[in-house]
This record gives sequence, C-alpha cells and structure tokens, in this order.
Amino acid sequence: MRNYRCPICSKITELPLTKLHPKTFSCPSCLTISKINNYELKFIGQFKEEIENNYTFIGEKIIFQSKTYHVVGISTKRDTSTHEKWNEYIVVDYDGDLFFLSHGSDFNSYLKEFPFKEIENAVTNGRPLSYKTNTYKFDFHQYAETISAQGLFFNNIKSQAFLRTYYNETNDNQFISVEEYDKKTEAFEGNYINSYTFKSLFEKQREQRYLKNNVIKNIVLFFAILSFILGILHYVVNYNNVNSYSYDSYITRNNFVKEIVSDSFKIKGNDQKLKLDFISEVDKKDINVIVSLVNEKTNEHFNGGSFIHFFNSKNLASGNQITFCLLNEGDYHLVFTFNEIGTELNKNYAIDYKITVGGVSLINLYIFIGICFFAGYIYFEGIKNNLKIKETQTFNALLSYNNKTILFLAAGIIVAFLISNYYFVSNKNCNSNLENKSLENATYTGSRSHFIYQTYSNSGSHK
Repeated sequence: MRNYRCPICSKITELPLTKLHPKTFSCPSCLTISKINNYELKFIGQFKEEIENNYTFIGEKIIFQSKTYHVVGISTKRDTSTHEKWNEYIVVDYDGDLFFLSHGSDFNSYLKEFPFKEIENAVTNGRPLSYKTNTYKFDFHQYAETISAQGLFFNNIKSQAFLRTYYNETNDNQFISVEEYDKKTEAFEGNYINSYTFKSLFEKQREQRYLKNNVIKNIVLFFAILSFILGILHYVVNYNNVNSYSYDSYITRNNFVKEIVSDSFKIKGNDQKLKLDFISEVDKKDINVIVSLVNEKTNEHFNGGSFIHFFNSKNLASGNQITFCLLNEGDYHLVFTFNEIGTELNKNYAIDYKITVGGVSLINLYIFIGICFFAGYIYFEGIKNNLKIKETQTFNALLSYNNKTILFLAAGIIVAFLISNYYFVSNKNCNSNLENKSLENATYTGSRSHFIYQTYSNSGSHK
C-alpha cells in the first residue's frame, strides 16, 4: 500500500501499489486536486461538487474474471451540452492491468484500453472501424468534463475530453469508445453489462441489495399474514353462505294451463340468498311471466317480479334472472304464471331453470389481497426513499418502525374490508333484484348470428 497526504487538509489516503504511474490525485476528504511528481503532491485546484450516485469507495477490492483488482479512482463526468452525468471507476491490479467501470442513467459498462493505432486510419478518415473481426459504426460524439473525483488518475483529471462512440453492427452489447484529451487519443473496447451483474461487483451495492431483500421479505411476510387474516375473516363473516348448492329442472304445461309450479326444494340455514336463472318458452307470441317463490310451511309468497317474454321464431326463448334475499330454512317451490297479451292463446309453456342457494363472491377478497401487496410496495418505497433500510432489518423492527404505522395501516385495511364485505358481499345485506336477460328481443331483424342460451337443465331444449 502507498499513502497519499493531501497538501490542503493533510488527510492520508491509503491506496494499493501498482506498477502504473498516476499523474493526478484528488483527495476523498476535501476534493483537492493535486499533480503527482515522484509521489509528491502539488495543489492545482479543487472540485466543488461531490461524487453522485457512487457505487464504490477508494481501495475497494473487485473480483472480475477471477482476478483481484482495486478501485483507485472515482469520478463523475458531465456532458457539456446535455449536462447528462455518469460515473467512471478506475480499477487496477498490482501489475498494471487496468480497466474502467462506468454507469449512467441508462447504461452499465466495462471498458478496456487497446492500442489506438489499430483503428487510427479508420477514425481519421471517418470510416467504419474493423476490430477483432467485428465492424463498428459511428454512433454519437460528446464533450465531457470531470465535475468531481476521488483517488488516483493516469491523466490530467481537469482536462476536457472529446468522446466518440461506435456501435457493433452485430452485437448491441459491444461498442468502441475513442477519447481525445490533451492532444492524446485513446481507444477502449466496451461491453454493456446488465444492472444486476454490474452492481454485484461492488460491496456497497451487494450489501444494499441484501438489506433491501431483508426488508422486502419482512414486508411480504407481514402482508401475506394480513391477506391470510382477510381470508379467514371472509369465511367467518360469511360462514352461512360460503358454500352453495343448486337445483335445476325443465318443466312444461300445455292445454292452455297458464300456471307452472316447480318441484319442491330445500333451503338450509337462515338468511340465505337464492338466485334463479330461467328461460321461458312459448310457441306463438309475446307474454307476461310473473314469478313467485313460496314457503310451503308458512305459505309466504315472495314476489319475484313480472317479465315480458318476447316471442321469436328462432328459438322461442327469453332468459331472466331473479335474486331473493334473507330466506329462512324450509321447503320452497316456484310458481310461474303466464298472462296472455291479446286474445290469441299459446298452447305450450315451458320453463328451463336453475336455482342457486348461497355462495358469496370472492372478488372483494381478491381486491383486498391486491390492495395488501400494493400497500406493501408503497410502504417499501417509503422506507427506501427515507433511507431507513437498516432500521427495518428484522420483523419486529418493521412493526415498530415510524410509530407502528404498518399496524395502523393493517387495521385500516381490515376495517375497510369488513365494511365492503357487508355492503357488497354479505347475504345479510342482500338486495332482491331482477334482471332481464332476453336472448333476443322483438326487434330482431338482422342477419347476425343467432345467440343460443346455455341450457340450465340436462333435459332443456336449448343447446
């Protein structure tokens, strides 16, 4: 190791030895720039800005391609035209094997110098570059200045550089960078690296990823437990209607009988919801269909409403749906009464129906489970943005963080879930309703394909 003492603040920076000869040193403490002459430092300036978005630190050990290197220089560059910024890290081993790692807002790259003479003629004449059997074409150029730096540099860090970038015609991940400064030109073979692999080279980024993963696991665990609680609550508050069962049949009457009575069926338990889906059939014309549900023990009638069946010659069918609410346990049957419109009577009436008792929708539960994990994501972003990653490494620390905010958040989600369950899911807040689902109305005249309604019973006529 070799020590470099800043001529301004006198802080000592210890850096690994290398056979290369650095020309400039920038103090990590006060950002003083010094010229190096026989390892003596002479003040030549000072940076006013700090390194931005720094992934590493001076002297960090980097394992790359099974070799050990050290970071000896860190700098932030800025395009003099667009003011876009990026960082460059000089990585070197004892024998002087040197390369650069660079990252900006939309790239991460590795650059290795090669002799400029190999492409000098092509660069000078403005032709595509040929290097290692690959062809590179000019992409863009820019002027760059160093606005902050720390450590050792093998050029004058204060010099402005003219950069030209050439892209590989056949491989988007490869490029060549030609850099000109102080009347000297250097060439670098570059490779773009994905963000995960690039950040894995640096200890701070690996640690940050580990710490973030711990927080993510804690948050996922918390909101998974919360989702499990919501699932239990869903089944507890809807215990008498969670399961559903159904009856279906095809009933018919003729000889001008205007009333059809269904077979008896049982409702188990109180406060039940019953949904009736049915298709009415007549053979000639429009007709009114009145539906009633009858409790056979009490003879209580529940009016399901009146429907107009629109006759059509295609399939003679019209479909409807009725919901009955807060029904108590007992034996029931349905009554379908047909009122003729006009004087011409129909000879045949039929009902194809399906009764579904109980059953609650899971949509509300799924929505709140989604809300849980969205809330978890927002909560994690809040912790990350407030730089509290290290303070929430354990599950208990997460619960206690920020005055136990996450517990109040969970309580709010549970209360909102129970309220929405009552109003939109629970059969105890069921609203009786009817819905006309006519398969085809009386105005059908077009040539569009005929809609066939799925039969409710096995013996129904509409397939």
